[in-house]
Amino acid sequence: MQECVIYGNNVIDFCQYITDVDWSKIKKKVYQFLISHSKIKIRIGSCSMILLKNLMSFSKKIDIEELEIYDSLLFRYYAKLIVQFCQLFRLDKLVIKSSFSYHDIEPIFCASPFMKITKLSLYKLNKKSLKLLSYKLKYRLTELNLSKCSLSNNYMYYLSKGLCKSNITHLYLKSNKIVFDGIIYLSRVLPLTNLIVLNLFENRLGNSGINILSKYIPNCHTLRELGLSRTNIFSEGFVILCSILPSTKITTLLIAQNFITQYDIEHVLLPVLPKTFITKISWHGNMVEHHIQNKIQSEIKKMLLKNLKKQKNHNNSFQFKLFLIMLNIQMTRNDHFKNNIVLETLCNPDISYCIEDFLKIS
Repeated sequence: MQECVIYGNNVIDFCQYITDVDWSKIKKKVYQFLISHSKIKIRIGSCSMILLKNLMSFSKKIDIEELEIYDSLLFRYYAKLIVQFCQLFRLDKLVIKSSFSYHDIEPIFCASPFMKITKLSLYKLNKKSLKLLSYKLKYRLTELNLSKCSLSNNYMYYLSKGLCKSNITHLYLKSNKIVFDGIIYLSRVLPLTNLIVLNLFENRLGNSGINILSKYIPNCHTLRELGLSRTNIFSEGFVILCSILPSTKITTLLIAQNFITQYDIEHVLLPVLPKTFITKISWHGNMVEHHIQNKIQSEIKKMLLKNLKKQKNHNNSFQFKLFLIMLNIQMTRNDHFKNNIVLETLCNPDISYCIEDFLKIS
């Protein structure tokens, strides 16, 4: 049986529980891969203390950016070791796809203020875990993925409470159990967040959920991507959604596989598109005749290209505002500027002079 698989995209996948014998066989191969790549992603199938400790022995020579743990029944015995692993390598992203209880995940939540992790992805949460997570959101996290966590309306109450005090910019809630009440909790805090991406794929929002969401989205000024694919949107909800798009700065709209008709696309969406900043839209899988789809797609493509030029003029001011937000956060915490949005923004020549002036004044 293969102990590990190395991919060309800086990913190494440990496919089985690693023993001392296994490690002696693959040690050289793993080491050569790790020292010859940067920004490495480690995927672990069955968690192994031997594997984690041996990888940690390389900490002074290699740079691991992401750790993903999946299908691990022994997670609870390694939570503290995983925390040490994250702190030692200063990981940017932690993905846990295993099922776990509150006691399994508690050490990671409690250690979150002392870790460098900005991106967290979890597979399953109970209410107690979510309460603790909501409290910890006010720390470094900027990206939170809670897809397939079976989040219902009660869970959304605690999550929303934490969101308005956090720095989360990317929120993924795909394939949960969010319906009308849950979307009310989330919608009310949207204007208080700095969300750039909100993904609600495969939740049963329906027209009533879209109606509530549409009342608050225009006041979420940072929102740029809205994912509403497979959320049971019918014509009534789609008309409401399209009516608020011109008052937003959304550039990506994902509405695939709903119950939107051909009439809705041609007579509701197409007239609204030129008034928006949308440059990417996914609408496949709706109730549109196959032979008409190419024609509509061609018209949409022309409008998106025009919007791209318009959006470019507004993008620089948006990036500058985002830079100021992140800079303020970092100055407050005395963080270093390494591997964050500030450096990425500084590389933008169109606004670099604005940033230089701001830093001189500061």
